[in-house]
Amino acid sequence: MRLFPTSTAALLPLFLTPSILSTQLHAQKSLRILQVGSAQLDAKQQLKNLSFVLRAGKIQEFGRQANPSQGSRLSAEKRWSFPKGFATAGFVDIHSSLGAKNELAEQVVSFFPDFDAADAYDPADPAWKLLARCGVTSLVLAPSNTSLVGGLAAFLRPGQSERPAASYMKFSFTRSMLNREREPTSLLGASDLLKRKIERLQAPSVGAPRKLSPGMARFAQVLSGKQSVGIACQTRAEILQAIRLIKTHRLNAFLLHVDEAEFVLDQLAKSQLSVVLRPLSLQSSARKRKLPQLLAAKGIPFAFAGEESTRMDLPQLQCTLALLVQAGIDPMRAIASVTSVPARLAGLDKQVGSLLRGRDADIVVWSHPPTELRARPLLVLRRGEVLYEASPTPKTSKKGAKL
Repeated sequence: MRLFPTSTAALLPLFLTPSILSTQLHAQKSLRILQVGSAQLDAKQQLKNLSFVLRAGKIQEFGRQANPSQGSRLSAEKRWSFPKGFATAGFVDIHSSLGAKNELAEQVVSFFPDFDAADAYDPADPAWKLLARCGVTSLVLAPSNTSLVGGLAAFLRPGQSERPAASYMKFSFTRSMLNREREPTSLLGASDLLKRKIERLQAPSVGAPRKLSPGMARFAQVLSGKQSVGIACQTRAEILQAIRLIKTHRLNAFLLHVDEAEFVLDQLAKSQLSVVLRPLSLQSSARKRKLPQLLAAKGIPFAFAGEESTRMDLPQLQCTLALLVQAGIDPMRAIASVTSVPARLAGLDKQVGSLLRGRDADIVVWSHPPTELRARPLLVLRRGEVLYEASPTPKTSKKGAKL
């Protein structure tokens, strides 16, 4: 009897039944098994009664069981079972300043490609401890909007001591990068400054080849399309300026913030660019809540970034998911906007953002789908290690007394 629809069966690497796995996985150390009632694997797949086999920080196998209790016969170092839990990939916050806001802004010069956000990362910052409870397991620390070319963003695992990896380069066409004390002082001036920098870089050298600083070498890679770039642009004029720059130089780019994207939907759709929006909240205007619907209707991929709820209030990204679904966005697309879409934009979709075989075991198990405001994380894993685990709910007697 077939357990899966044909299209799904082709994607699942293994039926997790004892007859297949017991001889291969018996008594293997570091093997961990997670069983959940439902899971969203990626932007297109949601399945029920799934088990994940985790090893060495990776998702080694996953599959669906005809009888979930069968998995108990497999030998594992650690086992979790959430029959009513809903699993997603850990959220990927693609544009964050958390824990380093004062270290990410450059006020003296506007063209600063040599800046590396990895140097601003503090693994001991107290903000990281509560971030896991928001479902965020990885993020990109990005230069602020105060520089036209702000430098290199950094992909990191919050709280881990390893040095963050290089991510996209950050540009800004927002008003924040304008300063009367230095260039540029206008949006047109910003375009002129970029033009001069590009012309100088591309001008033929006389004599020995020019030696470029690491930042200028990365800037050259941006122009060649080898280095991705995120461009902050909020107003209609700023968005159109960014689109022109990307088209002229054929940049590998995406747009950040785009608050007035509703006024340039046709241009955005034609450009085939993806956009990253700020989180929604219960106080967000009707206009802001409607923007994701308008983008979806035009086929424009969107993500959300900027989790800052490090207190015990409602996490911003989770609140965003609930508001998206209330506004009519498909729940799978909503979850993808904080998992697989930002992972793809950051160039990390083979590592994080989904629950497919070979990906990092960054997994959040929720009490309900995270598109519901009542959902709370029950278990948060990063590379198979526990970042957060909710305390078990005390059992009560029929009279209501705790047992």
